[in-house]
Amino acid sequence: MNTKQLRQKILDLAIRGKLVPQDPNDEPAEVLLGRVRKEKGESIVPIKNDESPFDLPKNWIWIELGKISEIVTGNTPSKNNKTYYGNEYPFYKPTDLDMGFNVFAAGDMLSEKGFEISRKLPANTVLVTCIGATIGKTGIIRTSGCSNQQINAIVPKTDTIAEYIYFVCISDFFQNQIVKSSSATTLPIINKRNFEKLLFPLPPLAEQHRIVAAIESAFAVIDEIERNKADLQAAVATAKQKILSLAISGKLVPQDPSDEPASVLLDRIKAEREKLIKAGKIRADKRKKDTPITRDNSHYEKLPLGWELITIGEMFDVIGGGTPPTTNDNYWGEGVPWISSADIDEFGNVTPRRKVTKLGLENSTTNVVPKGSVIVVTRVGLGKIATLNCDMCFSQDSQALIPLCSDVIFSKFLHHYLYQIMQTLKLFGRGTTIQGITKKQLTDVVLFLPPLAEQKRIVAAVETAFEELDNIMQNIRTHPQ
Repeated sequence: MNTKQLRQKILDLAIRGKLVPQDPNDEPAEVLLGRVRKEKGESIVPIKNDESPFDLPKNWIWIELGKISEIVTGNTPSKNNKTYYGNEYPFYKPTDLDMGFNVFAAGDMLSEKGFEISRKLPANTVLVTCIGATIGKTGIIRTSGCSNQQINAIVPKTDTIAEYIYFVCISDFFQNQIVKSSSATTLPIINKRNFEKLLFPLPPLAEQHRIVAAIESAFAVIDEIERNKADLQAAVATAKQKILSLAISGKLVPQDPSDEPASVLLDRIKAEREKLIKAGKIRADKRKKDTPITRDNSHYEKLPLGWELITIGEMFDVIGGGTPPTTNDNYWGEGVPWISSADIDEFGNVTPRRKVTKLGLENSTTNVVPKGSVIVVTRVGLGKIATLNCDMCFSQDSQALIPLCSDVIFSKFLHHYLYQIMQTLKLFGRGTTIQGITKKQLTDVVLFLPPLAEQKRIVAAVETAFEELDNIMQNIRTHPQ
């Protein structure tokens, strides 16, 4: 259910006189208009039928907004005079209108002196932003105050209620009028004169009250739908995290005693590492192996049948990236795809936007890593994971995990495992301006390594569960709020 469209449908019915039944005993809007004429002391003529946007019920009339209200454009007391600002009166700006129907507070406040030199607005005035990207943003202030010059205030006159004016103002019909009447510049603006001329569908006063009550009742139901939708989204995200947690702890699928145990995989990794060290392709890790993995009884008590413990640093060659100087055009062009964290989306898809030339590779710290390597973002964008589908180089915001053996860990299992682990490591990321984790922290991450056959069963179970959850999320996205 698209709740945003549902709200607009209700508002459209309301301003066309189709949301609540008309009562022939209601005092017609023409009589109401007579009182407004007397109050304003001027001749006020309704819009003719052939000039109206659409037909209205018999007792309604079309009228220009400025005829049934006072339009006040705000102003800003000089910031250089500190005595104008204090804690006595709200000074409303567009950002203060987020609460919409009930605006009770403002980010800035005026003193008594500042209030006196400003254009005063009573409680239950409707404020509409009249300039900029948020043009048309609307709210009702529930306490008296003032506004800045970015706002046109609608102060209701006799026999018109602020709540009805507000609901008309947030309707697509009225918002489209604002856009069409604004100046066609880079920064859209609607001046006071054009704002006053916007067309307004005016019902009898009694019907205004019935319409407002009906809209409030309907919107309350929609609010509950939206709360339930938000709860459902949170529940889906939590369910995914729980599934991954069960997966990496060996509790998602049963163990099979006939599987080749992970200890055999460890032997292959060890043999391959020693081979690569002798060939000079990787360096031996001379650090002591007493932390964080000790393979003592406390660790093994947590291991499922056939599983083993291993660190990232034991299973992969971990290398960092770099960025050639962006001001040198000779470093960028045809060459090896280069990625930063911005090129990796939340699902691990990679879309390189630039390529590094041979000269760029020779004059920077970036490294080319082979297809099948895993990129782990450790700084800006911390926590993103991607498995490369071709040779690439990458920025210093990431580390690359190059598998020492291609047949000991299933790439999709590794992706899910690292994603879950990185959510925890993000909590311990260091840094003030930029949160991040070190290469040592990454290489010391302990993996619970299952048999290869079980890794594939785990991935199948995860993907089946995720598909069901993604269907739920897709329904939510297809019908946005």
